[in-house]
Amino acid sequence: MIEDLKTLRNQSHYNWVIVEEPFRLGRTEVGEHIDFVVCIDIPPEIALTRTIKRTALNIPESIEVSVLVKSIFEFIDQYLQVSRDSYAIANGNVKNDCNRIVDGTIEVELLANEISITAAKKTSFRQIR
Repeated sequence: MIEDLKTLRNQSHYNWVIVEEPFRLGRTEVGEHIDFVVCIDIPPEIALTRTIKRTALNIPESIEVSVLVKSIFEFIDQYLQVSRDSYAIANGNVKNDCNRIVDGTIEVELLANEISITAAKKTSFRQIR
């Protein structure tokens, strides 16, 4: 990933490179290549719901309903026991170390537009050559 970022910064014709990276400066090797961080703030219950929905939609029709339900329960238990706290810590760290926080509950098109406008207005945002 680091080599790809270096290449894109130095040789790309794109104005920006967008990376989904929840740790920004927490991972020094990535952080030094990131100029602008937007935290897409999604409440944990919405993130959980979206994950379950996305997973359920991709389950083959041949899977028995009882197997699917059991899998969902196991996932929820894991989320409640471990993942929710980890998500909250990571999200809190990003919020403390970002340039902008946006509402992750709005429609994707509106979200993308808001991020694009914010990045374009940021005068210190280094565009790739």
